[in-house]
Amino acid sequence: MRSARPGGTTVCRFEISHGHGARAAIDRLMLEHVAIVPRAANEAHLVEISGEFPKLAASGAMFVLAGRALAIQRLRRVLRDIGVSSDRVASKAY
Repeated sequence: MRSARPGGTTVCRFEISHGHGARAAIDRLMLEHVAIVPRAANEAHLVEISGEFPKLAASGAMFVLAGRALAIQRLRRVLRDIGVSSDRVASKAY
């Protein structure tokens, strides 16, 4: 997720199944404003991630979703429900 304003802050949320090496990789890439969100069996972690969407959307943020197709679909639905237009969302499933 990235602010639409020039010079805006990039905010990252990474869903992980296993924490092995995730923090080290983030540190090596010198990423800031990053949270690692452990994947929950019942997908409850997506509620945590999407809970930040209204505030980010109100600030004019652009959203980049990458990862599991199911997670992307659910997060896109939340964005649509809060009125974020599709031109502010990019996604890539893998």
